[in-house]
Formats: sequence, structure tokens, C-alpha cells
Amino acid sequence: PEIVEREYIDSAEFMFWTSYLVERWLGDDIMSMEVEFFKRSIREEFERKIDEMTFWQKMRYLIDNECLTEDDPYYIFLRDFKDLRNHLAHGRLHLLEYGGHPLSHPKGQIKLISDLRNSALRKPMIKKQN
Repeated sequence: PEIVEREYIDSAEFMFWTSYLVERWLGDDIMSMEVEFFKRSIREEFERKIDEMTFWQKMRYLIDNECLTEDDPYYIFLRDFKDLRNHLAHGRLHLLEYGGHPLSHPKGQIKLISDLRNSALRKPMIKKQN
């Protein structure tokens, strides 16, 4: 008998790869927002600091710097995605669902990637100047 059902393994595997992608994009968002303010040597240090930030800290950074608001579709997607990451981290594999479909099923995977793409394309990644 299997210790973990194949469906849950497929969901977890999808979430690991998608989490990596989304977290890299968040870091890239922060860098692209700040790039004009940094010289190369400072940029490398800033990139290291971004890598050390948690997922929530990266989201918070974009909100605190007025690049995202809590009603922005990208933020809403990221908040929901953060919940999925938490389910994965705490072993609640049976809760890895999106759009009413398990993430082991292509419908759930396509819905999640589609929503990520659509919300990310509409994100206003421009730092507001005072």
C-alpha cells in the first residue's frame, strides 16, 4: 500500500515547481521596481536580501512600496497562492485544490497558471514617487 496517494504526490510536485516560479517572479518584481535606484554592487547585495525574504515579506514589500494594493488581482492571487503553500508546508495535501479542482488534475493546474498569468500581466509594478 502507498503511504501517500499518487494524487497528493502529483499535487505537491506541481506546487513545488509553481512555488519556485512565483517566488522568483516576486523577487524579479522587487528588483525591477528598485533597479533604477541601485548601482551594480548594491544590486547584488539587494538580490541576496530578496532571496532571504519569506514569501509574505516579498508581498508586503510590494504593498508597503505602493506597487500593489490589497484589492489588486495580483495580490489576491498571491494571497490565495500563499494559502496553498501553507497547506503544502503543513502536509495538508488533500487541500491542494484550485478553482474547485485538485492540483493533481490538469484542470486545477491550468486554472492556477492561467490566473497567475492573467493577474501578473495586470500588475502595476511602478513605484510611486513622493
